[in-house]
Amino acid sequence: MAFGQGGLVGVPPGTTVVQLPDGRVIQFIDSIDDRLYGSIQYANGDVNMLDPFSVSMSQQIPGGTRQMNNVDNNLIRSGSQGLSQAWAMSVYSIQLEFTRAMRVTGSATEPAFDSYSDPVSFVTAFDLNRKVFFEFKYNNKQYLQGQIQDLPGAAGLHFQGTQTAIENVHNGPPDVRTGRALVIPVIMTEQKAFSLQMTPQVALAIAQTAADGATALSFCDIRAKLVGLIDRNVN
Repeated sequence: MAFGQGGLVGVPPGTTVVQLPDGRVIQFIDSIDDRLYGSIQYANGDVNMLDPFSVSMSQQIPGGTRQMNNVDNNLIRSGSQGLSQAWAMSVYSIQLEFTRAMRVTGSATEPAFDSYSDPVSFVTAFDLNRKVFFEFKYNNKQYLQGQIQDLPGAAGLHFQGTQTAIENVHNGPPDVRTGRALVIPVIMTEQKAFSLQMTPQVALAIAQTAADGATALSFCDIRAKLVGLIDRNVN
């Protein structure tokens, strides 16, 4: 193993690197500990496969019609196109987070970002976990599969009090240490497709009682996160 400065093919001059005995190069200055994330929208009765990484930021949310914002998605390009040129990522955790349960506003047929929303209840979370099967694929190879509970979110608001009617369900405790850690990280490189295909095995039953006592909530958003070390090109 050798330390040095850039000058190798694909490494900008001045970049601090470590060259492994097999010739691979690890860049330090370009690496950040961060996440890539995307969202999907399920509705009562849905049976279609949705992939939170199938589109990039500012496009329509998979399963719905609203335009996503930075809260929903931070992908520069869709997962089918892979990471940007000169990017790489060592994925050491994949997490699924229940974002919200919601309903449409007025005569609308699809919810908007500012539509009435509540935290996901236990009944809604139970139905989604029981029925939705996921597969994570990279470069057309399957790496992980299972149910929502197999990829804990490790995030979420936490409520403690005496209002027993309030439910705020997370996919695992809101603790950074509870995320599913992969024993062997998935090493993703530029322009190789990745996807998280989430497929209900039977029709979903989303009809959550709203905290305001009005119309039930028949939609649910889920956010998926790839957590790891991201190497970005240095300009």
